[in-house]
Order: sequence, then structure tokens, then C-alpha cells
Amino acid sequence: MATIEEDLQVLDLKLKQLRLDYEQYFLGARPREPVLLRGEVQKMIAFYSNVSIQNTAQRFKFSSLCSRYLTQRRQWDLIL
Repeated sequence: MATIEEDLQVLDLKLKQLRLDYEQYFLGARPREPVLLRGEVQKMIAFYSNVSIQNTAQRFKFSSLCSRYLTQRRQWDLIL
């Protein structure tokens, strides 16, 4: 079973990959929008939004990852 710290690292990597995939999509290098990866990121955020994270540093990291995703999602939706 993965720990919260490992999941946050995975979420950070997925967010970076998702950003790169969307940049490629908007430049025309990718034929389709990266919907699967976006769904995985949304699932992880939804899961940890309902979990009480006791460690303050982990809670802060999750909060900043979540706000970064929401900002990027808003930008992507406006462009689409």
C-alpha cells in the first residue's frame, strides 16, 4: 500500500506530464486531448480531498498541487 508521500510524488509527476501533454495537444503534436491522464489526476485529487491528512507538510503539498491543477484546468477549459 502506498503512503501519502509516495502518492503526492506520483500526483506531482502526473501533473507535470499532463501539462506537457496539453501543451503538445494545443501545438498540434498530439492528435487527442489527454483525457485518461486528466481523469487519473482528478481521481487522486478527489480521493485525497476526502482524506484527513495529519502531516502539515503533506497537507500543504497536496493543497498546492490541487490549486496548481485547478488553475491549469481552468486555463485548458478556456482554450478548448
